[in-house]
Amino acid sequence: MRRAVLAGFLVVLIAAAPARADAPAYLPVQGVLVNLADGTPVEGDLMMRFALYTSEIGGTELWNETQWVLVEEGLFTVYLG
Repeated sequence: MRRAVLAGFLVVLIAAAPARADAPAYLPVQGVLVNLADGTPVEGDLMMRFALYTSEIGGTELWNETQWVLVEEGLFTVYLG
């Protein structure tokens, strides 16, 4: 009886262990590019630079990354990190 209680307690203890999830290695980002002059979607392979700053205007750059990005019918997806 004592072993059954101990086994049951261990099962509950293991099941109640907090789940741990690491931060993803890459952040998916999707966007749309259009020509400002006429609104047509942009097409082709473009070099894009992505950056994070400490504030919206005039902040210090914290991180940046440059990638070649395939843009089809104005749509693109990149994985940053």
